Amino acid sequence: MPRGTRTYELADGREETVDIAPAEVEFMGEIVGATICFGNPGVERILGMTALESVGIEVDPVSQRLKRLPAVRMKRKQPAAVPAAL
Repeated sequence: MPRGTRTYELADGREETVDIAPAEVEFMGEIVGATICFGNPGVERILGMTALESVGIEVDPVSQRLKRLPAVRMKRKQPAAVPAAL
């Protein structure tokens, strides 16, 4: 059941507005929350990078295959810079 709409830029530069909804996605044995898009008829189904990264999967650019990471990447907040002494 759609919960809203979002406009996406396609690979050819065109923009398309589609219905979206939150969903639970299971992929390679992992379950994550993701935003799903309800594409128009004839649109290829794809799994987005955000959902893949959420379960610790990345695309190997050399082999063009999915690769499970040893750990899901998280970013650490950098400590605040200490002001220089005057």
